[in-house]
Amino acid sequence: MRRRIRDGRVPVVADPIEPVSLRAGELLLRPWRPDDAAAVHRICQDPDILRWTTVPSPYPPEAAEAFVVATAEQWASGVTASWAVVDTADAVLASVSLSDLDRGYPELGFWVAPEARGRGVSAAASREACRWAFDRGAPKVLWLADVGNEASWRVARQVGFAYEGRRFAECGHRDGHRTDAWAASLLPGALDGPVVPLPYEPFTPLQDGEVTVRRWRETDAEAYAALQNEPSVARWDAATPELTIEAAAARLRGAHVEDWMLGRVARLAICVDEVVVGDVQVRTPSYPPGTGELGWSLRSTARGRGVATRAVGLVRDWAFGGLGLRRLLAGVDVGNTRSRALAERLGFRHEGVHRSEAPRVDGTVHDGLSFGLLPTDLS
Repeated sequence: MRRRIRDGRVPVVADPIEPVSLRAGELLLRPWRPDDAAAVHRICQDPDILRWTTVPSPYPPEAAEAFVVATAEQWASGVTASWAVVDTADAVLASVSLSDLDRGYPELGFWVAPEARGRGVSAAASREACRWAFDRGAPKVLWLADVGNEASWRVARQVGFAYEGRRFAECGHRDGHRTDAWAASLLPGALDGPVVPLPYEPFTPLQDGEVTVRRWRETDAEAYAALQNEPSVARWDAATPELTIEAAAARLRGAHVEDWMLGRVARLAICVDEVVVGDVQVRTPSYPPGTGELGWSLRSTARGRGVATRAVGLVRDWAFGGLGLRRLLAGVDVGNTRSRALAERLGFRHEGVHRSEAPRVDGTVHDGLSFGLLPTDLS
């Protein structure tokens, strides 16, 4: 659970809550017991749990013992309900809790053991915990996670939470600093509704021989910064000061993930023999429907070998096939002869000139060339 700045909700006098157990299929959500401490200690050595929660790091046995004892006190306080999620053999798989039960609507928190991930454990358990909260009269349930915690966001989506946006400096960390949070809410009517598929999924890396196109990763920060800062790339972009590796990492785990999860922009890395050499994006604005816009860039060391043509061609085909788009656009600075030639090689047709549309890093603004492509242009 994250400690956060209070959002103005007024606390009420809380009555003690009698601990209850909940059933989620073959999973059981039961109150924590003192003999669960060993399992909690083992699970909380996991790097992801240490990264995304405020549990002590390193996590000693005493912390696990204190945790399971404190959960009984939390039930009695009427403020927090906390469950161990166990399988049919009573092995601890996850933790699910609802805090701020005295503040009108609760906040969901969870972690899951590494060996139980990818099985829907957190989503199933969280759904039943939220159902319990609604049965008690909660008008909604809140979810918060550090910006970058995509795995937690995916669980929240499976439960039915709707993304609300970022909350600045919302999450406190064990060293005292604060970071932004992603926020989402769940209303009772959305609990058992259908889960809308993510716009860009399922997605698997696209390949053409040595060229691979995949999602950017936070670990690509150094390569991403080098690409954005290369003069031959930056000259066509109005983006400003040099991108630091730290800022690049923040962008990759933050804005890139938000764009992907919300279906705004699919940002992909171009790799040659697993080395990142470029970038390609598909923007899918809500209007006009069925239309996407391609953009790309490539390190100078990878040019002249057909890498960009193959990579952007892969994404073009995915946009038409995987995303079902009916039209692709590409905007090119009038002076960017390389990009213009690439667009034409991929079948794009020149459709017009947009005057003073293309700002450059040197502060000047130039005309932009507009290209369009339909699936039938490729037949």
